[in-house]
Amino acid sequence: DSDNTKDNKEDNILYIQAQQPLQVPLDDVIVNFEARYPHIQVLTNYVPAASLLTLDNTNATDLVIADDKLSDSLLSLLQDELNRNVRNNIVNPPVSSVDNSDTDTETAVTESSTRTLNPFGYAVKNSQALEGVILSDKPVAISFRNYLVSTSGQEILKNYEFDDIDGYR
Repeated sequence: DSDNTKDNKEDNILYIQAQQPLQVPLDDVIVNFEARYPHIQVLTNYVPAASLLTLDNTNATDLVIADDKLSDSLLSLLQDELNRNVRNNIVNPPVSSVDNSDTDTETAVTESSTRTLNPFGYAVKNSQALEGVILSDKPVAISFRNYLVSTSGQEILKNYEFDDIDGYR
């Protein structure tokens, strides 16, 4: 939480896409998270399960939270979407007719910019593991994930009949 991070407004906005059944408990978690980190603003788009993959094009989604376990096929589609967005946002340097090293640089940047998405479990409901996945590299996304799985986040989720993530195997 350096002063530079607090002063950069865009870095302090977290965009979450979550399934509609999570709205009430997640809103409670968000209120408590924002109270703890007043310089951070969380904007959440609640969608039906069928629309979870339809990411908002106006703001880059930082975090997806599902009311279920994320399937490998869903993660693969999210991975493809993320990699496509990364490639589209890279400004291609001009290609020199004398030297092709610019093309090699572009390829290296594209390959180093791709990441493998790893879901994280955040709760259990009716013996079903619930997962989310971080799509961006913003520190605020990691902070929210950490808060969600922390004792504070787990206590809030218990109020909504979610079981503690530590109890799942």
